[in-house]
Amino acid sequence: NVPVDGAPPAAPDGYAPAAAWARGAGCRGLAVEAPTSRSDDGPLEELFLQPVRTPDVQRLRRRYAEAAEREKERLAGEWQQGELSNFAYLQSLNHLSGRSFEDLSQYPVMPWVLRHLRHSEPPSAVLGRGDATEIAQYFRDLSRTLGDLGDPERRRVLREKYDLAAEVEERPYHYGTHYSTPAFVMHFLLRLEPFTHLGHALQGGRFDVPDRLFASLPESWRSCLAETSDVRELTPELFSLPECLLNLGGLDLGVRQDGSRVDHVELPPWASDAYHFVHEHRLALESPPVSSSLHRWVDLIWGHKQTGEAAKEALNVFYPLTYEDAVDWAAVEPALRHSREQQVLHFGQTPTQLFAQPHPAREAVAFAPSLLWPASARPLGDDLPPAAVALWHSSSIGAAGAPPRVSLPQRVAAARGVPAAQRANCLGLGFRTNGVVSPDWQDVSALAPVVAVGAHRPAGEAERLFVVQADRNLWCYRVRRPQAREHSGTISLALSATLSGWPAVDGPPELHLEAKFQLPGSLDSGGWREQLLTDPPFARRASSWAFVPCRRFFVRGGFSDGTILFGNASQQHAELLLHAHSATVSAVALSQECACRVRGAHGCLLMTGARDGTVAIWAASDQQWCSFERVAVWQAHLGGVSCVDFGEHLGLALSCGEDGLVHVYRLRPPMRPLSSFAFEGRPPVLEARFAARVPASLVARCGGSASAAGAPSAGRLGVWALHGFRLAVLDLPSPLLAMRVLREGGAGEALLFATGDGCIELVSLPYLEPIWRRTCHWGLRPTALDACPGRGLAWLGHEDGSFGAVYARSGEAAEGERRRQ
Repeated sequence: NVPVDGAPPAAPDGYAPAAAWARGAGCRGLAVEAPTSRSDDGPLEELFLQPVRTPDVQRLRRRYAEAAEREKERLAGEWQQGELSNFAYLQSLNHLSGRSFEDLSQYPVMPWVLRHLRHSEPPSAVLGRGDATEIAQYFRDLSRTLGDLGDPERRRVLREKYDLAAEVEERPYHYGTHYSTPAFVMHFLLRLEPFTHLGHALQGGRFDVPDRLFASLPESWRSCLAETSDVRELTPELFSLPECLLNLGGLDLGVRQDGSRVDHVELPPWASDAYHFVHEHRLALESPPVSSSLHRWVDLIWGHKQTGEAAKEALNVFYPLTYEDAVDWAAVEPALRHSREQQVLHFGQTPTQLFAQPHPAREAVAFAPSLLWPASARPLGDDLPPAAVALWHSSSIGAAGAPPRVSLPQRVAAARGVPAAQRANCLGLGFRTNGVVSPDWQDVSALAPVVAVGAHRPAGEAERLFVVQADRNLWCYRVRRPQAREHSGTISLALSATLSGWPAVDGPPELHLEAKFQLPGSLDSGGWREQLLTDPPFARRASSWAFVPCRRFFVRGGFSDGTILFGNASQQHAELLLHAHSATVSAVALSQECACRVRGAHGCLLMTGARDGTVAIWAASDQQWCSFERVAVWQAHLGGVSCVDFGEHLGLALSCGEDGLVHVYRLRPPMRPLSSFAFEGRPPVLEARFAARVPASLVARCGGSASAAGAPSAGRLGVWALHGFRLAVLDLPSPLLAMRVLREGGAGEALLFATGDGCIELVSLPYLEPIWRRTCHWGLRPTALDACPGRGLAWLGHEDGSFGAVYARSGEAAEGERRRQ
C-alpha cells in the first residue's frame, strides 16, 4: 500500500499487508501483490486500490529481484538435497517467477507426468515392480515439450511453421497459443468456484460446447499429443484437490455428440475415484523417475531453454507477445494498445526466466532408505527384509559417549518374493545383534513405563528426542544418524530406476543425553506448599504430553484442577498455567509452524482439551514461552476430549472425544469450527490425527464394536477426506495402544500403530493398505510412538521403560549383517 501523498491509512486489525510481492501485469512489471492475514470481506478497496507511483513499484521490484535471487539459490539447494518436495519446489518457482493464484493470465503451471492414462495399473504398482523399461514407458519424458512428444508428423509441421515464420517475421515461433492461459485454467477448474462463474461469463452467460469441456483426462492427454495447437500443461489442483474432478454442484454441462452427459471427469481405468487419482498422481510427481528428470522440465519453463537457440531446438518458442518486456508499450499507438493488452492477458504469458544455466539434477542423497516400501512387495508377518530396531534404556545412556545397545538375538530371514535388487529400499524389523546387555536391563520389573516420546528435527539442526517415564523423569537426547557411505556402483531402488551414488546407512542412530529433568510433584510458593493434583488415568496417557524437542520444551496435562504444567528441561524449570480448564486437561498439542497463523503467537501455539468437553487455543506471550494467553475456546464436545492435533501443512486443528465426534477447526482469523466427522453408530473416538496431505484427510480410531461383517472387532480405524468423504475403514483384531503418522518425501505417508497383542504395524495412507507388521520380542509392548518427518526413523516407548528406534537401512548393510549371523 503505497499512496501518492502522505502516510497510508491505518489498517483494521488483520487487514494490514502480510507481505508484498512484485508482479507483472500484461507482461509489464507494474503490479504488486499484497495479501492480508485475514480472508474474510473487509475494507480492501479503500486500503489497497489507491494510485501507486511508478518509482515506488520500481524500487520494490529491485528489492524483490535481489531477494528472489537469494531465495532461488536456497530453494534449488534444498530441492537437490531432497529437503523440498517436487510439488513444493515447482510452486516456489511459480511464485518467484511472478505467477500467482490471483492472476488467471499467470496461473501456476505444473507438468503432465504420466504418459499412459489408459493404463490399467496405477503408478504405485508400476513403480513397485522396479522395471526400468516399464517405468520409462509409463512416465512422460520431461526433457521434451508437449509439442515435441507424440506424433512425429506434428514435430515436422511445427519446425516447418517456425522456418516459414522466420522468413517473414522478426521473431518466429512454434505456437500461437501457450501452455497456460486463463481459458485453460478455467477449462480444468470449471467445476470449482469462482472458475464456474468465470467460465460461464467467458462464454456469454452459458457453458462452452459440451464436446470442448473438460470431461476426460485420457482424452485431454491424447489431444496434447496429437493437436498442433494444444500444448496445455496442468494446474496444481490436479495434484492436490480431488474436488476439481467432481461435479459436486450438479452443474448442467450438457450432452456430447456421442450422447454421453458431461458430469464428473473421466479418470484413468486404475483410479477408483477422484481422491484415489489425485493421491496416485501426487505419488507419481514425487517418485524417483520424475525427481531424477524434473530439472529438465525446469529448463524448459524457467531455464536456459526458455529463449534463444536452445528454445528453438526444443520446440519451445511461443508467440512474441507472451514474453516479458517483448513489447515497447510506450511506442504502441493508443488505438492499438487496448487490443494488444487484451491479447496478452487472454493468450498466456511466459514466466520470468530464473536460470540462465542448465538446472542441476537432484542429488542421489535425496533417495534415502525409507520405512515405506512398495505395494508390490508386502509380505506380512515376521519374514521381512533385514533392517533394525535399536533399543536403549535411559539409565544406560550417558551424556559423554555413545550408548550401549541392548542385544536381542534373532535370526532375520530375507523377504520372500522380493528380488535382491529391490532389497536396497525394503525395510523389515529385525534386531541388531551387536552390543552387550546393559546391567540396567537385568531386572525390568521395577522400571517405570515410557508414557510418551517426541521427536523433531528443525531445518539445519540435529534431531532431538524426548522420552517421558511414568515416574515423572523426562529425558532429552540429541540424535545423530551414522555418516552415510557412498556406493561406487549403482543400486536399483524399489521405487525408482537405477541411480548411482546412493548413500547406505548401516547403523542405528546415536543418542547423546542433553538434559534430564524430574517434573515436580509439588511446588513451593511464598512459604506454603501446594500439592499438584494428578489424575492418574490421564497423567499416564501420551495425549497429555506435548513437546518441542529442539527447544527442550514440554507441556503436560493430567491435573484434576485443570492446571497445565510447562517448562524447559535444559533450564530445569517448570511453570503452571493454573486452572486453564474447569476439569482435567486430557489432551494437549504444540505447534511452531501453525503459530504464523495467529497474530502475536511468538512462535508457539498450544491446544488443550479437557474432560468437560472444552477445547482451547493458547498463544505464547513472549519469545521465551514463559507464559501463554488463551486466544480461542469452544464447548466442542458433550463428553471428555480424547485427543487434539495440529495440521501444520493445512493451518488447521482437530479434536476428538467420548461423544464420538471429530471436529476440525480453522486457525486463521476468525478462528472457528469448520466440520465434524463420526464413525457409524458414533462410538467414542479415542485418537485422531491429520493424515495424508493428498488428498487432505484425517485418521481416527475408536474402541471395540461389531465390524461391517457382523464379527466382533477390537477397534476400528477410519480415514476421511476433509471435505467429508470417507476414504477407508479398517477393523482391528487387537486394540490399538498408540498411533502416529509417518511422512517421508513429498507424498509418502503411512500410519504406524502399536496393538495390544504386542505388534507394530505400518499401513498406507489414506487407504490403510498393509505394508509390514512385526511382533515385538522379549514380550516388550509398545506404549508410545512418534516419528520425525522425512528421516526414515520412528521411535517407540515400551512398558518396561525402554525405548527403541525403528530405522531404514540399505540393502548392502542388511545383507552384510545377515551373513554375519
